[in-house]
Amino acid sequence: MTKPPIDFHQGFHDVDATGAGDAFEGYLVNVHAMPNWAESRRKRFELAAFREGERILDAGCGVGMDLAELSACVGKSGSIVGFDLSDDLIARARQRAAKLDTPISFQQGDLQALPFADATFDAGWSERVLMYLENPLAAVREILRILKPGGRFLAGEIDFGAIWSTSPDEAFRYALQQHTMKSVRNPGLSRQLPGLCVQAGFAKIKVQPTMGTSHDFSITERAANLVWHLDRMVEDGEVSRGAAEDYLETQRRLSRDGGFTSILVVPNLVATKRSAGA
Repeated sequence: MTKPPIDFHQGFHDVDATGAGDAFEGYLVNVHAMPNWAESRRKRFELAAFREGERILDAGCGVGMDLAELSACVGKSGSIVGFDLSDDLIARARQRAAKLDTPISFQQGDLQALPFADATFDAGWSERVLMYLENPLAAVREILRILKPGGRFLAGEIDFGAIWSTSPDEAFRYALQQHTMKSVRNPGLSRQLPGLCVQAGFAKIKVQPTMGTSHDFSITERAANLVWHLDRMVEDGEVSRGAAEDYLETQRRLSRDGGFTSILVVPNLVATKRSAGA
């Protein structure tokens, strides 16, 4: 196995410190293209019901993979602010934004302390971001603060406890899943988020899970950074090198033969700020 350059989950705590912007961009592009993730994103856009002219905060914009769709929703009369902890990722997002008609600006900073005035945005959009934060409740409170009365917070976080894929060795698959989850600061965030929104003070919370499927193991292998985690399991003495190689080859063969399926569950959340006078 050839080890990828970084543990992406850990790296998202400070992308710029890794010096691996190209690798992170490739990772984010791969995840964005996953059929099962694309299905959850499609459902989030349906739930968002964005309107022409709205102002949106892309909270944790990364390399700007969602900007084109957000722009199509709010049009030339709307506006978008891309916000991220990483200057490197923002620079890449800015290149994608240059092709779009909607006014888009960018700002670097911490979601747990947003540098925006109260009631600035009609909506906040966030994907796979809160699970990496040290204090996700602080971020949710900040998003509530910068929303206008009646504003919506749209979030999609992976339910790591509901990820599943075809494997002849279920014990090995489960061990790999558990090892992957250790890299994420808050792997249970998707299930905790509705409660965090209640604590923050949102008036209305709706959760609509989507379950997407994929039959291409190569997509799962790249998006889940499996080679990295298998290498770490070998280094930590959890599995042998031969067992790790056999697992990968078996999964690849299943995919070639049409016998592989992976399932990704994403609880899509819409939290609404109390309207003025309500």
